[in-house]
Amino acid sequence: MQIVATHESGPGFRITWTAHADQKLAKMREHGISMRCMARAFGLSRSVITARARALGLEIPTRPAPVAQKASLLPDWGRDPLPAGHDLTWGLITQGTCLEGSCYTPPEPVRTRKPRQKCATSN
Repeated sequence: MQIVATHESGPGFRITWTAHADQKLAKMREHGISMRCMARAFGLSRSVITARARALGLEIPTRPAPVAQKASLLPDWGRDPLPAGHDLTWGLITQGTCLEGSCYTPPEPVRTRKPRQKCATSN
């Protein structure tokens, strides 16, 4: 794959796309490869790859809504929230950190101050 980048005056550069690079881009898109992976393969930014794909009339993938993705994985959306430090959530939060395998320790209760009394001012 040959993409010729010629440096011009200023901080930017101009990319000259070859027919081979266009074909490779189209083939990668047909196989469902993400724009991010294509950008890495070409050594260019994702926005440059997306702009070229649009210019070639290729389908630009869109992300599904995150809630819709998770809704199919978690059938119990109507359940009550889990308490702080629940084994499931605490394990997920601490996984891969120095706290992995540790028990949840509830925080100390916050002490509240008594409200200050206003000073009586004399006239």
